[in-house]
Amino acid sequence: MKTRDIQYLKHGIKLYSGGGVEQSKRFGCYLDAEGNLRFGYIYKNGSNYRVVRWKDGKRKNGTVSREAPIILFLEVKTSYSFKSTNFREKDFNFSWLDTDAKKALEKALKGEDVADKMAGLSLK
Repeated sequence: MKTRDIQYLKHGIKLYSGGGVEQSKRFGCYLDAEGNLRFGYIYKNGSNYRVVRWKDGKRKNGTVSREAPIILFLEVKTSYSFKSTNFREKDFNFSWLDTDAKKALEKALKGEDVADKMAGLSLK
């Protein structure tokens, strides 16, 4: 099954790479060191980004390199600071973030959507 383009999600999506994240406290996704798709609230922090995730019923903190590609959902933000203890599972669950959406986001972060588009071009 062909995954849809991430723009169909319509939640203020923007792809960043190389330290370009302008807004903190936005929900977003990235690939971890093993290439797994991760979601959380992303905060600017010196030479990297800090991330608050939710996994197995608990808060998990993480760090993402400023050079890593990140997709932010600009319309999905939190008022909580990075150190806040107020995060709950409901803060990380969105009905529009289904399996198809996750596949499309992972594909975009891995650059596969660009490769697919390039493959369809003919060189003259």
